Amino acid sequence: MQAGFKFAHEHGYSYMVQIDGDGQHDPGEIRKLFDAMAADRVDMITMDRNYNVGTGVKTTINELVDALLEITGSDREPEYRPQDQMFVTHRVGSTENAERDLGFGAEIPYEEGLRSVVEWRHSDERRAVPEQA
Repeated sequence: MQAGFKFAHEHGYSYMVQIDGDGQHDPGEIRKLFDAMAADRVDMITMDRNYNVGTGVKTTINELVDALLEITGSDREPEYRPQDQMFVTHRVGSTENAERDLGFGAEIPYEEGLRSVVEWRHSDERRAVPEQA
């Protein structure tokens, strides 16, 4: 996580969204988090275990990687590394607190949200590249 913060700072990012890779947060909803940051003029939103901003549907990391590879048209192979000992192997968070306290509810189907975030990120990268003279 520190490497991500450092990279964002060194590359002049205006905003950063960090989500856990344990399936607690739906990456398809990143755009809504970004919009909330931009509207409130904050640099970062952190979500703790009290606010799950996912769909409440179990999605494995492999399913997420497969979906992203398909959406981006990538032929890369996932790289697997040894895992530290882990006692929780499956987790699906309740979204009740986020809905009750924040009015946040997942409204976008999972794959559609992922596709939207990838397209949005690519368009943002194109805008960030200076034009050649």
